[in-house]
Amino acid sequence: MNNYNTNSRSANNQNTVNKFSTSGEKSPAPQAAPVSAMSSRSSYQSAEQERAAAKARAAAEAAQRRAQADAAYKQNLATLQAGFDKEKNLMTQNYQSVIGQLTNSYNSGVGTVNKNSDGYQQEAYISYMLSKRDMPQELVANGITGGAAESTIAGIANGYGKNRNTIDTQRADSLAELLSILNGNKAGAERDYNETLASAQSKKTQYELQFQNNLTKAINEIIASENNALATAERQYQTRAAAARAAEAQAAAAAAAKKQSSSKSKPKKNYVEPTIINVDKPMINRPMNGPFRKAKEDIIFDYFLNK
Repeated sequence: MNNYNTNSRSANNQNTVNKFSTSGEKSPAPQAAPVSAMSSRSSYQSAEQERAAAKARAAAEAAQRRAQADAAYKQNLATLQAGFDKEKNLMTQNYQSVIGQLTNSYNSGVGTVNKNSDGYQQEAYISYMLSKRDMPQELVANGITGGAAESTIAGIANGYGKNRNTIDTQRADSLAELLSILNGNKAGAERDYNETLASAQSKKTQYELQFQNNLTKAINEIIASENNALATAERQYQTRAAAARAAEAQAAAAAAAKKQSSSKSKPKKNYVEPTIINVDKPMINRPMNGPFRKAKEDIIFDYFLNK
């Protein structure tokens, strides 16, 4: 026994003490953490993850719906603008066509007036020249000479001049009337064009306001839907968190009760005082009144001595 290693003996003795109780029963194994407490912590994490996922889904859905609403709004505006531009082009073309017709009608009237006036001038000139040629012979044949003849010939010239002035005056009056009609018709056509264009612009503005109102309404609905989703996620989280807190509290109470019950039912120690044996002397039972000796002595429990 002197060859035994002191550390080895101490380890063996310690293992022996740990392995056996004084009553001969195994020591109770360490208790694991209550399953309900671990489950509650897992429920917390699961609830938080679910709430974060719900918030992310709500935000993503809101962003998608907002993008769709914006795209629809822009598409409606583009379609409206294209329709307005097409209608405006048609109105402009119609206006220009009307102005062209009015201008052509005016030019035709001017041509007619000038042609007629030129014809009247030509007829008056021919009549004057014929009268001027034939009048002296008629005067001589009628015995009119001298101052009377000269006065008659001068009257023919004056008559021709008056006819020319009358024709020119009629020409100017006719041209002025044609121009007045042209300007009046142009003003009417332009007024109709502006009124039609203003009406189309007003309708376009009304549609734009309607599209804007629809977009605002859609955005408000999206926001309300997102808020509802977030509120639902928060309520679900609070419900699960409350359940987890209750489970955690229940687990803690159960663990405390178990610990208290275990301490009350723990058996009293009943063992024989160890005997110190001197390896150089015969084995004698002696009670131990102090700490274990580590020199040349072995600590052996009566369990082994009495075995």
